[in-house]
Order: sequence, then structure tokens, then C-alpha cells
Amino acid sequence: MGYQMRRKCIAILLTTLLSFSSFLEAQIVRRAVFDFGSGSIRIHVADVDTQNMQVVHTLYTDSVRVFLSEDLVKQSDKKFSEEIQKAAVNTAKKFKEKALELNATQFYGIATEAYRSALNGEELVRRYHTELSIPVDIVSKEEEGKFSFLTLAMESKLNPNQMICWDIGGGIIQVTYLNQKGEFNIYHAPYGRLSTKNALLTHLKNKSLEKESSLNPVSLTEWESSLEFMHSVLPSAPQDLLEKIKDPNVQIIGVAGHPPELANLDMYQIKHLIEVRDRYLNKKDEELVQNLPFFSAPHAVSDLVLVHAIMKKLGIDQVSYFNTSGSSNSVALLTSEDLWCGK
Repeated sequence: MGYQMRRKCIAILLTTLLSFSSFLEAQIVRRAVFDFGSGSIRIHVADVDTQNMQVVHTLYTDSVRVFLSEDLVKQSDKKFSEEIQKAAVNTAKKFKEKALELNATQFYGIATEAYRSALNGEELVRRYHTELSIPVDIVSKEEEGKFSFLTLAMESKLNPNQMICWDIGGGIIQVTYLNQKGEFNIYHAPYGRLSTKNALLTHLKNKSLEKESSLNPVSLTEWESSLEFMHSVLPSAPQDLLEKIKDPNVQIIGVAGHPPELANLDMYQIKHLIEVRDRYLNKKDEELVQNLPFFSAPHAVSDLVLVHAIMKKLGIDQVSYFNTSGSSNSVALLTSEDLWCGK
């Protein structure tokens, strides 16, 4: 064997040994992340390769509705009631017990819009820590948008520069994208599924939020007024976002909170939204629950109003939908090592 051939074989052997060494050093950790949202609590338990920063196996995901934002709007002191706090803590406790049954060893959670708005949001977060040993951070709108974007990028394998991530929460919407410098930009508005419904209840129906929780039934005239109102209150979008949306190589992708009948299409346009709208108009909750989960019925029409208004405001022609594992941000939370220091 010649000298050059021996050098090549040695290089291949060293590369193989280094790769095998990295494999041996890779640590698989079983983690549980909690997403404390405005209308639900979600959990994702998974094995994480901390060397390559990726989820290697999901063991469990679940979601339970806990309507924190609905409770908050009914409180004159702008604080979560003790009743809803107990419901949230009990739900988190059951999730923690399930994670322990699955031998999870690390735990972390984020809290979002309702916690940012409530005067006692920090108190409830401390209860998760002191009563359940779950460290939880109240994250900013910008951080929340980044986690959703990163989760989508990791799971979909799409080019991050050619995607726009649209997340609809209970209390807020976020449209996250990378600008020409590769920096995160986030368009957001304080209108999610529940906050939009509540805004329309007061604006359109002149109803008290303390007494009413459903927008239905909604007539076509009321729909048109609602759409005009929502379009007027949404903030203007930055020019670079509008230009990126027009790029034929860029996909607008929904990751959470989009109306289920639209999300099930994988890709939808306004014409599909109108078809669903026509099936929902002039119907009471008890009629809508024949095709929808009971908790979705009160805001089924307002969800469509919100989506239509955003598409109109931003000039979006079509939306693709991607089902992420767990919550819309859990994969990024599971694999962001800086979040787990000391946990």
C-alpha cells in the first residue's frame, strides 16, 4: 500500500473513531416541557440527544383546556381567581405525575399571554415551582414567537429563510420570520382565539363578558361588521414582511390555533374559509358542537373572522398547516440547552 493510500486510510479511520466517540459521548436525557397557555396547558415528554440537540423519541403529549384568559376578563382586579389557579395547578400536577411515571428527569415550562397580562401571573408561576417543582418562565411575545419558529423549522426541515410561521394562541397571534440579515422579526397582535371572541362580544353584541361567553349565533351582517372591525384594530405590518409574503418561494405556515376544518385541509385559501363560515353562520353553540369540540363552539366564528382579517391585512393568499409534536413550541424548548442549565 502506497504512502498516500495509507494516509487516506488513516484519515478515514480517525474520522470514524471521532464519530464513534461523539456517539458514545451523546447523552440521552428524558425531559418534560410544559406550555402554560392562555386557554390550555400542554405537556411533551421526550428523549433528547443533548449532543446533537434533537428529539430522538416522543413518549407522551397531551393538552387540557384551562381557560385562564376567560377567567381573567371576568375579574375586576385583573387577577386570576383562586378557582382557576387551583384548576391550573391540579392539571399541571397530573401531567407531572405522568411524566414521572415515564421516568422523566428534567422539567421546564413557559407561560405566555394570560400570565403576562394578569397582575398575579408571577404568583401562579411560583406555585408551579413551589408546589410541583416545575421551573417556569413567563416569556415575552418575541421569545414565544422564536420558539414556535424554531420548532417548525426543526420538525418540517424547511429552509428557515423560505418560511413564515403563523401561530394563533388563546390571547395573541404571532407571525415570525427571518429578515434579510437572518434576524428574527415578529409581527404580533393582542388578538388570539379567546381575546378576539371577547372583543367581538363587547363590540358587536354589546354583551357583558361577566355574563356571556359565546358569540353565537352570528348573522352575515354581523360577520361583515366583525371583519371590518378586526381589520381596523390589527396593527400595520412591516414592509419587509409584506414583501416576503409576496415571494413565491416563501410558504406561510400555520402551526397552532387555526380553525380545525381549515387545518385539516393542509393548505387553505379564503374561499375555503368562506365555505366553512357559511356552515357556521346563524347557528347556536349546541348546533355547532355536532361537528366541533364543545370548547371550540363559542369562538368558532370569531376564529374565522380573525384568520380572514389577518390574511386580508397581510395580503396572504394561502396558508399551509403543519402539525407539530406537542405544542407549537415544545421541540425548541426540549432542545434549547441554555434553558436547561441547573434544571
